[in-house]
Amino acid sequence: MKYLMVLVLLYVQAAYGQTALYDSIIAAETKPGMPGGVALIAKNGVIVYEKAWGMADVELEVPMQNDMVFCIGSVTKQFTAIAILRLAEQGKLSLDDELTKYIPDYAVNGHRITIEHLLTHTAGIPENGQKELPPSPRAYSPGEVVNTFKHLTIKKTPGEAYSYSNHGYIILGAIIEKVTGVPYKTYLEKEFFQPLGMMQTFYSDNARIWRHRASSYVYTRNGQIENGPEAARGSAASAGAIYSTVEDLLKWNQALVQYKLVKKETLDRAWTLYRLNNGKLSEYGYAWWAGELQGNRLVEHGGNAGGFMVHDIYFPDKKIFVAVFENFRGKLPELVATDLAAAALDRPLRYPQFRPDSLTLQSYTGLYTDSSGAGRYISLRNGKLWYQREWTGGFGVTPYAKDSVVFDNTGSVGQFVRDRNGKIAGLEIRSVRRAPTSKGYQWKIQKLSLAQELEKIVRKDGAIAALKQFYIMKEDTACYFIKEFQFNQLGYQALNNDLVVAELMFRFNVELFPRSANAFDSYGEALAKAGKREEAIVAYKTAVSLNPDNAASQQALAKLTKQP
Repeated sequence: MKYLMVLVLLYVQAAYGQTALYDSIIAAETKPGMPGGVALIAKNGVIVYEKAWGMADVELEVPMQNDMVFCIGSVTKQFTAIAILRLAEQGKLSLDDELTKYIPDYAVNGHRITIEHLLTHTAGIPENGQKELPPSPRAYSPGEVVNTFKHLTIKKTPGEAYSYSNHGYIILGAIIEKVTGVPYKTYLEKEFFQPLGMMQTFYSDNARIWRHRASSYVYTRNGQIENGPEAARGSAASAGAIYSTVEDLLKWNQALVQYKLVKKETLDRAWTLYRLNNGKLSEYGYAWWAGELQGNRLVEHGGNAGGFMVHDIYFPDKKIFVAVFENFRGKLPELVATDLAAAALDRPLRYPQFRPDSLTLQSYTGLYTDSSGAGRYISLRNGKLWYQREWTGGFGVTPYAKDSVVFDNTGSVGQFVRDRNGKIAGLEIRSVRRAPTSKGYQWKIQKLSLAQELEKIVRKDGAIAALKQFYIMKEDTACYFIKEFQFNQLGYQALNNDLVVAELMFRFNVELFPRSANAFDSYGEALAKAGKREEAIVAYKTAVSLNPDNAASQQALAKLTKQP
């Protein structure tokens, strides 16, 4: 009896410790009076943790509750894919059927696009250039939305590459309507929502009153919140127009894994990575990404619409389901879900504090490129590593071991690779939810940044010395790489505290990129701030001549010319 009591006590203590760990993860996301979310963890279909935090409606001061309704965005694709697979099992369509069998006038440009291509985001469907539909409180049907882009010509070879496509899943919704003879919305209600008891799940209808529907928000650049744009706009359709709750999504998951909707072999196929024409695997199956976390196999998907962001992860071997719904665009819910999932697996993600010396940090900086030729940049900002693409804000990089880093507020880690001489030669990056063998390699370009080197000179030796070196160094393309965005970025970083550096960085930029309206606009801003009115007017006039549609340059020019 005592032995049994000890076991019970140990179990209770372990459960309490697990809950405390989950609570600490959620507490890190909670800000008083701000938007929040709902998190759920289930094991073997039983909820072991459910937590609401923050506000469902900030303006009305309504706290978040577990049964709040969110737009689940692209998680809608799971419902669309299972509907297609269900119809395939019933013999009403084949995954090898061509798109034109159901939409004969689609501009396929001679390409053979199958339903499987649409499911796997490998059809090559263009995502831009569609006709705009008038605003509507109710979501348009998939067929209506397809009519806005079916004229866009396919230019890529189907099956050649993975390219995420909302349009592809809207086409699948239109195919469901063609095959069943009923609206997509009606099919979901009769085949999924009603039989599964998903009473808080519905196809987008902003005109309808729905209890416990949360409001959504976005953060501005200065950290304030604003009301989010309309979620699941009328054209989201079968790619992202479903609203639901975390508990209803658990019901959906349980129906899937109990094979109530499709057979086991069909679901296994949906959760298997698609093989491209070149024989390589993509990271996507049919409406699920597949990977692993801490050595445990997983399938997952996320979604965002308006200010709503959601993510769900399922571990088939462990039978653990995690869902995180948020009503604001802030930290990605997949990161919260990943932390909760790792804790549920009893293998929490922990990155120890590690501080390399300044020379080591400096050795990591520079230009990196991948097989596509795209550039990535690592620099130091106030002693911290920073990673970014051109003209993007980027994010911090934190070392946690020798040559090992975690990319802040992302689900990725990196490993710097050294050559036989110990010099940094490249960077391997992978998601923590992908297999260790699934890495993206980026080669380090063994050149220096001209912008960064000139900034060092102007700060150390002054403007005249930097000007002299500029005309020499810019010709040495074997030693330096030259990027407009870096000069622009360094100029703005100095604009409020060192006008000499800012003005010089922008001057270098207009000399290097004389056809860039943006470069002249930035130069004009620095000159105006330095009190050099006439020179600023010339810079802004050049910016407007290069880009007559630049309203900011026009306004700045008008303001300067009105001054006495």
